[in-house]
Amino acid sequence: LSLVLVAVAVAVVGLSYMRPRTLTAPAAATP
Repeated sequence: LSLVLVAVAVAVVGLSYMRPRTLTAPAAATP
């Protein structure tokens, strides 16, 4: 169960890091 919780936590953290990047990527690309 601990491994599952860790996997879920990593997935949530990964999404939290990916979302801001995807949002800031277009903004940074545009002058």
